[in-house]
Amino acid sequence: MKGKNSKPLVWYVAAGYGLPAGIEAHILYYATEMQRRDFDVKVRVFRPLPRERHRFLMALDERGIPIASFESLARVRSVIKAIVLFVPWFLYILIAKHRWPDVSTFWSWVSVNESVRELEMMLAKEQPAVIHIFGRLWTTAWARFPPDRTIFHEMMTGSVDDSWTSGESADFRNLAQSAASVFAPGKAIAANLAKDFRITRRIDVIFTMCPDEAGGGPQTTVTPERDNHGCTTTQVSAFKSQVSLRRRLRFGILCRLTAQKGILYLLQALKMYKERRGDVDFTFAGKGDLEKTIQQFTLEHGLTNVRIVRVKNAPEILNAIDVFVHPSIADAMPVSIAEALMCGLPCVVTDVGGIPDLVRDGLEGFVIKPGEPDQILSCMEKFAAMSESEFDGFSERARKRYEDVCKPDSVGTVIEKEYRAICAN
Repeated sequence: MKGKNSKPLVWYVAAGYGLPAGIEAHILYYATEMQRRDFDVKVRVFRPLPRERHRFLMALDERGIPIASFESLARVRSVIKAIVLFVPWFLYILIAKHRWPDVSTFWSWVSVNESVRELEMMLAKEQPAVIHIFGRLWTTAWARFPPDRTIFHEMMTGSVDDSWTSGESADFRNLAQSAASVFAPGKAIAANLAKDFRITRRIDVIFTMCPDEAGGGPQTTVTPERDNHGCTTTQVSAFKSQVSLRRRLRFGILCRLTAQKGILYLLQALKMYKERRGDVDFTFAGKGDLEKTIQQFTLEHGLTNVRIVRVKNAPEILNAIDVFVHPSIADAMPVSIAEALMCGLPCVVTDVGGIPDLVRDGLEGFVIKPGEPDQILSCMEKFAAMSESEFDGFSERARKRYEDVCKPDSVGTVIEKEYRAICAN
């Protein structure tokens, strides 16, 4: 149960590592901090790794944190098993079930079973001292983990939906009930988890961890350039030393540009802001299926100072804005909100998931109802009308909130204590 050099081995486990998104960021930050605290860390996922190596995958490489996919490791066995079983399965479905066989379902069944088998073999071989699971896994995987060495970390809203089978729910509940620890990124999510899955044990609230990469705080100069897609990229110059040097407020969001993040309501708020107050400076940082919608909307409504930027370095983007606006329709605890607090940015957020536990209404920003462009507009106008001293207070409290509940020094101490306790048993 030791890793190399006799350090306790910690596995970070997730369904996949395919996007530069929340779970991927969480795993990178946890693994990095625990590596610094003298643990041997490895990332283990089920789905194949993406061909395009996003920024979190590259960061794992740079830090010497190995990652492996159970499905990829089991690929040869899966192919052999599929060849052997295909004809009997095909005839059984056609004759006994009286329907045309779905080949994709067959391959998925074979692949999942062999991936879970790979998980079992690797568990036996590496014997991790701690297994830290982030989010939902494959249906048949839950029962394979040793509960006394396993931490489950909820990453969604903690609720059951139609995709959960009764068997999977029971397997997950059995693991969660007897796991060493269960974490949730907010009180509301912990309550959902307990209610929907009938979990009676203690669920601890652990906020998002992210490293302190603020780089000195907000800054003044942004130079926009156009990329090959017609989007605006952002280059950051020198940091400014005091928040009070701001003139016109710059708003922005960093996220996947999808309807879930409330982008359509945000666009309506930007349109109304221009109608009432004149031009609005707004940065959409990220990519997603609403990019063309954003571009078309800004052209139609003359929002000439609204841009889309690609994210290579989140603090660089965040240090080029003054107020973070993240009006999610459904979410748990976006890493980008913690990153915004890290940079001392007051936030406009919605009352979903664990977000209002992190950003407290009237302290680090404003909490509004989801799907309400009028409320987004109202909060933006509040910040625009604030005196410099009042705005500075929000900024200072945002940074203090990060230091108290999101900084690795704070979260890492709690997590290390949990890991050491598991290792000692």
